[in-house]
Amino acid sequence: KPDDHRLHSALGLAEAALGRGESAIRHAERAVELYPLDRDALGAPVQIVNLALAHALLGDGGVAAAELR
Repeated sequence: KPDDHRLHSALGLAEAALGRGESAIRHAERAVELYPLDRDALGAPVQIVNLALAHALLGDGGVAAAELR
């Protein structure tokens, strides 16, 4: 399911936990693209939080904080 935001989000977090930075961020960003805020203002922020978490797991705390802003 290449357009399932949940799968991209989960892959992003898993890849970040494994230290696979480029792939992790690519998947997490894709999840945000597939499930934007204008589609679901309550559910979509979860994808942004997961993107920030992926950055944090990879040691990019500043980028993680910026994503949350």
